[in-house]
Amino acid sequence: MITKLKGMSESERDRIRKVSSKGMVSQNAQMLIWDLKEELHFGLELWHKGRGWAPEVPKEETDGNIRALLEDTEKSLRDFIIKELKTAYGNKWWRQGIPKGVRDRAEEKVDAQIQREKWKTTELQAISSERKFKGFIDTPDLRETIKFTINWNDLFENKFIKDREYTMAQFKSFEFIRNKYQHFAEHECDEISKNLGYWGMQWIRRCIGLGKTIRKTQKDRIS
Repeated sequence: MITKLKGMSESERDRIRKVSSKGMVSQNAQMLIWDLKEELHFGLELWHKGRGWAPEVPKEETDGNIRALLEDTEKSLRDFIIKELKTAYGNKWWRQGIPKGVRDRAEEKVDAQIQREKWKTTELQAISSERKFKGFIDTPDLRETIKFTINWNDLFENKFIKDREYTMAQFKSFEFIRNKYQHFAEHECDEISKNLGYWGMQWIRRCIGLGKTIRKTQKDRIS
């Protein structure tokens, strides 16, 4: 934090000194301890519920790059969840590891597609659980599966720094920006939500073993 303050311009330090509103004091605190949060998980409570400060998206990241990263993150996250559930529950992973509401919604989508494409009835009725999970559940259902009590306690708590509330906030930020980019409405995404979503995505990637760490990216940005 001292190094970060020393690297700021005098005007930036003056801005921090002068603000007194609770919101700005909190934002400045979040800005100063961002690197500590990323490295040591210090101060996570300041980012609960997805209302925290986040650095700007790196300037080299085009909308096309972000869209590709979002798609890759979601695909990889689905693969990661399936692998973890299969390791824990074996062939019963769909029944034991997927919340009933998620399973029911997937079945409803399969039935709806059968009604639209009756010539595929036999194929769709025999669809595998893995294909259902990859193609017939929505992004928020991934979050529901991870926070499902038995899954969180036995499988995912250690993967996502043992803080379920913070993890859910990161997922919601990721889902928001993912939906904007999927529907080519990224221009409707305000800067704060875009920043939170981008770094939430990078945090998820780090937790599931993808890409470079957020901490390194943030340090590169500052330098």
